[in-house]
Amino acid sequence: MTSNSTLSRVLPGLFIIGIGLVWMLRVAGVMIPDWLFSWEMLLIALGLFLGIKSGFKDWNFLLPLGVGVIFFINDFTDLRLGKFLIPALIILLGMYVIAKNLIKPKNNSGADGFGLSTEHTTTDGVVKIDAFLSGIKKSYDLPEFKGGTINNLLAGVDLNLKNTKVHGTAVLTVSTLLGGVKIWLPDDVQLISEIQAVMGDVDDKRFRASSNPTGTIILRGSAMLGGIEIRS
Repeated sequence: MTSNSTLSRVLPGLFIIGIGLVWMLRVAGVMIPDWLFSWEMLLIALGLFLGIKSGFKDWNFLLPLGVGVIFFINDFTDLRLGKFLIPALIILLGMYVIAKNLIKPKNNSGADGFGLSTEHTTTDGVVKIDAFLSGIKKSYDLPEFKGGTINNLLAGVDLNLKNTKVHGTAVLTVSTLLGGVKIWLPDDVQLISEIQAVMGDVDDKRFRASSNPTGTIILRGSAMLGGIEIRS
């Protein structure tokens, strides 16, 4: 447990040092291929970074890693995967629909409009939201919030946790691509953001923060071409 915590703290610094060393070698005249500095490699590096940091236990690292690999192969090899991208997405969409209907056929009450958005709360205070092509607006009144996951793609999520209680530390993992996530938190909760943003941001717009917080929420995950907004 201690080694994992230490790795989590030093990994961002090691990641930045690695980028600086490679850049320094290039400036010094060492032959470094141009593709190593492409935006595709940035996404691949981000995916690996998220995977290593979470011990590859959370799937959010697959999003930047997969996008980076697909476009890298398409741009820097003779293989042209672009023509297969849309059919592949349609196939994956169909597989998602089948899995959703088999596993959670009636769990889309929180979704607005057309899409494949689902949400559920387990009895132990853990929230899970999957938003795809449609928005979810949900408010929870939990005696104790223990964390959860939000996966958002081409959609919007509005999660209200103002009436929940947080005791100790809860981890909320958020992965958003081409969409926005708004999270409302109680005033007596401390927020620690560990979100990795690529052409996105995390905006804490809370006006009142307690000097004596009763609990802590740690935000983890990634924001790509989208934003995460925190309010109270």
